[in-house]
Amino acid sequence: LCFICASDSLEKQLAVVLHPPRPTQIPRRHYICRKLKYDWRVNIPAGFAVRRIDEALLNRRALEIPRHIKSWMENNWGATADFLQRGFGFVTLHENADDTVRVVSWSLADCRSGDACEIGIHTAEPYRRRGLATFTAAATVEYALSNGFSTVGWQCSEDNLGSLGTAEKVGFERERDYTLWYAALKQEA
Repeated sequence: LCFICASDSLEKQLAVVLHPPRPTQIPRRHYICRKLKYDWRVNIPAGFAVRRIDEALLNRRALEIPRHIKSWMENNWGATADFLQRGFGFVTLHENADDTVRVVSWSLADCRSGDACEIGIHTAEPYRRRGLATFTAAATVEYALSNGFSTVGWQCSEDNLGSLGTAEKVGFERERDYTLWYAALKQEA
């Protein structure tokens, strides 16, 4: 179970309700972007391309879509079709020396409400620390701000320096800090 409390008094009560097990407190940040500050098109390295996620991309035979992307769509939107209808996202593709194409980074809308949305980002382990997350997220933010959203949100753990740096480079500004309470509850047999 994960909880976010709006006040200190609620946090104290949560510690009582969830004891045992003792909940873990995870310091987190929430960022907001209203204006893109990163020109992602000029920074894409050779052999890479950024594409919007659509039905054609998801059905491309020679392209293996990471399971994480489809589970993200299903968990946050209910189904892939719902994501395609109401959500949006971008992937970064890498063309390998053997002419295979691989999805190496992706940024998808987590949710939307009115003219605000939240996005997330993920980059495959062997492709991290190359700036791919920055231009993938920037493409997603650009799309959101160009399609009726006035603000784009980003949430991450305080200790995720890569995520914090990516958010700030794209143009996100720190809105607030908060605590996520996490408790793994045991199921009765």
